[in-house]
Amino acid sequence: MCNIPETTYDRIKELCMKRGMTISKLALELGVSKSTFTWIKNYPERKISTATAQKIADYFDISVDYLITGEKKEKTSFVSEDDLKIALFNGDTEVTDEMWQEVKSFAEMVAIKYKYNKEKNDKS
Repeated sequence: MCNIPETTYDRIKELCMKRGMTISKLALELGVSKSTFTWIKNYPERKISTATAQKIADYFDISVDYLITGEKKEKTSFVSEDDLKIALFNGDTEVTDEMWQEVKSFAEMVAIKYKYNKEKNDKS
């Protein structure tokens, strides 16, 4: 059975190790302060910013959901990406990869936010 690192920091550290790099090197490459990673390590109960989470996820080509929760979900799609692009961009066929990635990242962060809030409310 595969052990999933417990915290976001643990997952970041493991991803760095797999690439043969340090967290300091990652911070430099992403343009994120080293203190951000110290904060992630020392305060695991707090959420990191959306922008930082997305930078890290993009760098390692992982989902933000995996970065935050450690859960890998199988992607399923009942509607084609082309259909979604047409629906979301009002029929505009000139949707760049960058635009599409931004929409997917935003949707992923909204899902994580609502899941977190639901879990928080369920504990209350």
